[in-house]
Amino acid sequence: MGDLNTSWKAGKYYDTGFNGAVFGHKVLGSSFQTPNPTDKEILQQGLNGLFEENKLADPTTIVPCIDDATAHKIVVFIGQILEKAAKGSVSDLISLKNLIEDFGK
Repeated sequence: MGDLNTSWKAGKYYDTGFNGAVFGHKVLGSSFQTPNPTDKEILQQGLNGLFEENKLADPTTIVPCIDDATAHKIVVFIGQILEKAAKGSVSDLISLKNLIEDFGK
């Protein structure tokens, strides 16, 4: 529990929540189902994090303007970018340029 307090005092609220949930699952057992958010919910949470990190209010008008098919395409695209960037190999990093350019095609 000391780590949770340290994270909270350091302003690491996401870490506090995540680690608190891990602790809760260990104590109470995991009887809950894993959430299965929609692509729009995934995008909204991602945008919320970006805005909150920059001390801005959560956006409320961006995601509602995106249809389900486009939301899915964006979520897949972001996953591909993060996967290639995380690998960090030269070929993966070089392929990011084409991946980004081809997104809108």
